[in-house]
Amino acid sequence: MPTKVDFIVADRTCKFSGGNLVSLSSYQDKTVLKEIVQSLNSLDPSVTQVWIGGYNFLDYGKWKWTDGTNFKVDVPESPGFNCISFDFKEETLRPTECFHIHAFVCARKSSNDTSSTAGTARYFKAILQF
Repeated sequence: MPTKVDFIVADRTCKFSGGNLVSLSSYQDKTVLKEIVQSLNSLDPSVTQVWIGGYNFLDYGKWKWTDGTNFKVDVPESPGFNCISFDFKEETLRPTECFHIHAFVCARKSSNDTSSTAGTARYFKAILQF
């Protein structure tokens, strides 16, 4: 069964495992993430949202990825909601209160990828699902 935790615990778990919460930089990334969340949902039907690496709690209004890559996606303005979850049924990024409990998806760069701005699709070779 997928583990469900708040954003901070999810982020720390990914870092402890040698990765980061997954970031999105293309439509392909979103498609791959949707497939992963669907597989988690088949294990536990209550998993409809997962934590991904978007946050703005250090500088409100300026979204960032926990892996340091450029944040290039649109997120609806939602005051007080400082972390991002991915809702696979609606296929949307959802600003969420960071203390909510969700499953999460971690990713690591493949060993032959030295780019600091590599897209998520490259990360998925070494995906960790929780």
